[in-house]
Amino acid sequence: MNKIWLILQREFITRVKKKSFLIMTILGPLLFGAIMIVPIWLATQGEDVKHVLVLDKTGVWNFQDYKNEQLGIKPDTSNNIITSTLPPNLAIEDAKEMLMKDDSYYALLYIPKSGNDTPDLQYSLNLSKLYGRKDISLGVQSHLERKLEKSASEMVLLDAGVSFAEIESSKINVDINTISMESGDEKASATPIKMAVGYIAGFAIYLFIFLYGAQVMRGILEEKTSRIVEVMISSVKPFELMMGKILGICSVALLQIVIWVSLSAVISMFVGNMFFEDGFSPDAVAQIEAGGQEVSNAQEAFIAFQSVDFALIIPAFVFFFLGGYLLYASFFAAIGSAADSETDTQQFMLPITIPLVVAIMVATKVIDDPEGPLAFWFSIIPLTSPIVMMVRLPFIGLTPDLFISMAALIAFFIFSVWIASRVYRVGILMYGKKVSYKEIIKWIRYKG
Repeated sequence: MNKIWLILQREFITRVKKKSFLIMTILGPLLFGAIMIVPIWLATQGEDVKHVLVLDKTGVWNFQDYKNEQLGIKPDTSNNIITSTLPPNLAIEDAKEMLMKDDSYYALLYIPKSGNDTPDLQYSLNLSKLYGRKDISLGVQSHLERKLEKSASEMVLLDAGVSFAEIESSKINVDINTISMESGDEKASATPIKMAVGYIAGFAIYLFIFLYGAQVMRGILEEKTSRIVEVMISSVKPFELMMGKILGICSVALLQIVIWVSLSAVISMFVGNMFFEDGFSPDAVAQIEAGGQEVSNAQEAFIAFQSVDFALIIPAFVFFFLGGYLLYASFFAAIGSAADSETDTQQFMLPITIPLVVAIMVATKVIDDPEGPLAFWFSIIPLTSPIVMMVRLPFIGLTPDLFISMAALIAFFIFSVWIASRVYRVGILMYGKKVSYKEIIKWIRYKG
């Protein structure tokens, strides 16, 4: 055990002193802060106004303006799109020339007349074309399509004898408030926040397993190819060397995570104070919950964020990170010992990476149905449980599923270390031979 500790210290000190560690330790929270700040900052910035020419041969485009004028409704100008309606008798080629000659125009919407003897509005709209000076944004296209669809539908109703007032009064907006009664009290549902917390936690474990597991593999491979390992094996047992390296890199990962979480928490508080002033103070939150003031979207999100059980999620994250990392790091260590170069490791990487990739793919389904059988089994199977259980945890809380998953992960980790150690003890001293899966199975079964 003392030798494992010495190897752990060596790995920890060597890696912490590297410039890459210092850079990533500082860069990680800054990137997290940017992820928070940039979308909020962008939301406060006005979009560029886009000027669209409209050549309408049917009259459908101006129908909304006419209806709004009749009912005294102000037109919606919040979309940052300005339209100019061209004379209907203008030729399409002349309209195209106007678009290309003036840089202030963004696009040209052309709505032709139906080619049939009887006007067919649906046919005309299907022939509509949107010409752009360059590629047209999806936002502009969607806005124009929605306005045309709305105008066409209301024109059909008007032709059927429905009045403007009846059309307007028939519109009903529905906004359902979701309430959770899980804890016995009625509270606003925090599903979007739980989805975000669960997926971020699961993806972080996925990322860390790959990042630090690959470091274990490369470190072992470097020592093997440089023959340093031959000197080290003379002083320590192969198992001690393998575990010392795995635990040393694990301690580096934990240190980096602690620093990231601490700095990210400080940045989060700074962002909240910078953009929302007193909206997140305890007094303001109390007033919101009591119904004493209007609730903004950001404040609703903050209240929902508070409802997440971080006292459970943070320790669980540490456990599943450690369990997942140690499980996969043992496999990465076995690969590093069996290969002669990084190119040779590729043939053994696929069986290891598939469960991790599958876990990330399943995570989207788990978010939709965290109580379903798919979510349950993938959160129990040790190869996928570190990721999938973290995605489920914000929804299910402290349940027997969590303890079953933990027990299965611990048991499989012990088994994986036993397998890896048997591969490591043979492979670490083998050079110049292409190793196959069949040969690795022989190493595992070897009783020497």
